[in-house]
Amino acid sequence: MSVPIDQLRLIFDHYPGGWGCLDRASRYIYVNREFARLVELPDAQAIRGLSPADLPCPAATFSDVFRVQDMKVQRNRRSMQILDIHPDSRGRMHAYLSQKIPLFDEAREVIGIIFHIRPLPVLDVVSLCLQQAGSENNFSISRLLDNGSLEPENSGNWQEMTRREREVLFFLIRGNSARQIGERLSLSHRTIEQYIGFLKHKLGASSKFDLIKMAFDRGYANKIPESLFLQQVSVELVV
Repeated sequence: MSVPIDQLRLIFDHYPGGWGCLDRASRYIYVNREFARLVELPDAQAIRGLSPADLPCPAATFSDVFRVQDMKVQRNRRSMQILDIHPDSRGRMHAYLSQKIPLFDEAREVIGIIFHIRPLPVLDVVSLCLQQAGSENNFSISRLLDNGSLEPENSGNWQEMTRREREVLFFLIRGNSARQIGERLSLSHRTIEQYIGFLKHKLGASSKFDLIKMAFDRGYANKIPESLFLQQVSVELVV
């Protein structure tokens, strides 16, 4: 069944942010003008049939990561919230909150993905979203974005951690294995395991599970290492 473009266009062209849809092979079917602007395309119509790897912006280098996300959304038939940090063609870093939603036909078969991307201009808004991702309360991301910033009362020894330890803990909290973290940070998984050992010692954790639990208890889930804003990131938020 074909994608109902005319119906989707009414949504994409009316609401704020970058909107669009992909087919099952992660090829663009339609995007609005705002998304075209974000990926540095002069014409939204020119993107039809292209894949993320074909985009003229630096985020194109993350096309393999985007494809894995798309396949997970299709396979699980559930939406996904993503924190994206990418540079523009001038090298300036930008943070975005993205959502990918499975698109169903009348027979409830997945025929593609709807996506929405919203720029995050301030760090404390991102931090607030990430705190919710580690919270036991199931409030929506959109509800939190309407509120103010929030900082943990007990930041513990966050400042005592090295830059790498903060980066490792950030990805560890979000369910990444040592090998996955190593791939993100261009380090060996053995080196990542060493950093995890350092973190366990600093926080007094007896296991990796205890380390993650203590990190949530101390409010580290709403912390983004500043160094991550100097490199590209596309990481799923657990909501």
